[in-house]
Amino acid sequence: MAAARKTAIICTNDAWTLYHFRGSLMRALQQRGFDVIAAGPRDRHAALVEKMGVEFAHIPMDWSGLNPARELVTLWHLYRLYRRTRPALVHHFSHKAILYGSLAARFAGVPGIVNTVNGLGSTLGEAEGLLKRLQPLIIALMRFALRPPVRVTFQNADIRDFYLDRSIVRPEQMSLILGSGIDTRKFTPGAKDLATRQVQFLMFSRMLWAKGVAEYCQAAEIVGKDNTLADKPRFTLVGGADPGNQSGVDQVWLSNPQTIPGDWLVDQAARGFVNWRSHQENMLPILGGADVVVLPSYYPEGVPRSLLEAMSCGRAIITTDTPGCRDVVEHGVNGLLVKPRDAEDLARAMATLAADPERVAEMGKASRRLVSEKFSDERIIDQTFATYGLAGVTV
Repeated sequence: MAAARKTAIICTNDAWTLYHFRGSLMRALQQRGFDVIAAGPRDRHAALVEKMGVEFAHIPMDWSGLNPARELVTLWHLYRLYRRTRPALVHHFSHKAILYGSLAARFAGVPGIVNTVNGLGSTLGEAEGLLKRLQPLIIALMRFALRPPVRVTFQNADIRDFYLDRSIVRPEQMSLILGSGIDTRKFTPGAKDLATRQVQFLMFSRMLWAKGVAEYCQAAEIVGKDNTLADKPRFTLVGGADPGNQSGVDQVWLSNPQTIPGDWLVDQAARGFVNWRSHQENMLPILGGADVVVLPSYYPEGVPRSLLEAMSCGRAIITTDTPGCRDVVEHGVNGLLVKPRDAEDLARAMATLAADPERVAEMGKASRRLVSEKFSDERIIDQTFATYGLAGVTV
């Protein structure tokens, strides 16, 4: 008689992330014989998850809301899902999923509970108003929810130390896993000839002020006005919504108070230094035309996915010397680190690479080597499965 199949649930706060960032993990669990359920708010990307043969369980989750009644509804839906499906393993990403999912899993008697903290975000990072006043309560609740035997992984050492310093987790229950992994067979280098054309700079991300979008545009203008450069570089910015058509961008992103208005992006493009394009579902063609990918972020990152995609495609990197960002760049080897919130320092780094295409090409090769060695799907999934074993679940 065949053994009963085990169930694993992967939970986060939006379906886009489940498909694009957790898809490889869910496929790997399926290959190990698990029935996999993806849990989170249903949107148009849920259908893509279901095409993978993964059940999608809708969980109402207002990522930025603080209404107690709605928060209890989220907790109740998670508890009901865990009681109904009796999973052997639940793995949560994002702060709300981690907090409410861990509580629900404890109440439902789930044997294997794993959480991945992929950034501090506004929940535990810099905040204002009511959220800032609530942070001590959130930390206390997290401390209760994440008690052993719950396992917790962190995407960089700075986030890990934040949790350890506040006694939210204990050293023996945590692991450090850099990033969510990248499919190095999908994101591959293309043929480039930098000797015969301008260096192409690209920034793509959520359009949040803290991602350094304004600094990128300011630096592009500084470099664009620099008459000492023989070959003027080109600058592209991708992300956000066209103010006349927001249908291509999920409302969960647009509702973030840090979101940059579409009108501001249109105005920046009109200045003539940056070519702006709204959010693109498929970045591969645009990455294929870039030479250097830039992320001047001062957001409390985990390991930025955009930089891993760029590195896997063999692109040089310019990013800030901040947690998460600095973890993917060896300064002077595969890219350059710059000061956060400093458009002039960023412009100097851009001008340096714009004047040295051969160095850009060598940095791109180094990026590909580094991502293959440290951040590939295979490596990250192996480390994640080892964490499942520490949580008592054999994979």
